[in-house]
Amino acid sequence: KVDSEIKNQAATKISALKGQMTEQQFRAYYNIGSRELQSIYEKSALIDKFKNKYLEDEYKAKEFTEDEIKAEYDKNKDAYDKVDISYITFFKFNDQGSMLTDQEIEAKKKTAEEALEKIKQGEPITKVISQYTEEEPASEDDTVGKETLSYNENSTLIKWAFENEIGALDIIETDYVIYVAQVDGRTDYEDVKADVKSSLEYQDREKFYESAIDSWGLEPRYNIIMNTRVYDSITYKNYK
Repeated sequence: KVDSEIKNQAATKISALKGQMTEQQFRAYYNIGSRELQSIYEKSALIDKFKNKYLEDEYKAKEFTEDEIKAEYDKNKDAYDKVDISYITFFKFNDQGSMLTDQEIEAKKKTAEEALEKIKQGEPITKVISQYTEEEPASEDDTVGKETLSYNENSTLIKWAFENEIGALDIIETDYVIYVAQVDGRTDYEDVKADVKSSLEYQDREKFYESAIDSWGLEPRYNIIMNTRVYDSITYKNYK
């Protein structure tokens, strides 16, 4: 049953999405009316509530061995590890967002090589960052040129960091930025073992629930007919 708590939560989501839009504007933008979308949110929350209660009552947590946890880590290291880097940024575009000329980019490459050489000669990288980087701090508390990275296969800089060991230092060039980067630190199995264990527990819990759903689907009384009109009306705009 959809209770008042679920209704209030769904109403709050709709209110945030709707903002200052009229109902007509809302429907034009999201391809669905606000009341219809609120009803979908309510049903979704109800399903989640049922799922959590079912798992609480029926699921018995599996105990994973050290070998199983280590095997999962070895198989998917990048999904769990973090890498700390220091880096200097040289942009290939100007303040107006236009790309620099080839000659200007070549000049920046030479400057990057100069910064790289200073670090190789033993100058503290924090000092070289302050001298050369073109990156501006996002806030007063922001530390420019330092980052802890999670893996992203679409980032040239991040892929380089994950492929190298502590102490690695190089120039990494992307379409829009030239970096001078150094790997400062990285996690290992012992650092992330608890996260790996939690991930395995979550996967096992989800697999248990999916198996239960599959078994219910064999019984006619649990069959669900999809309302394709409502399903198709939900667009990715709802998740921006």
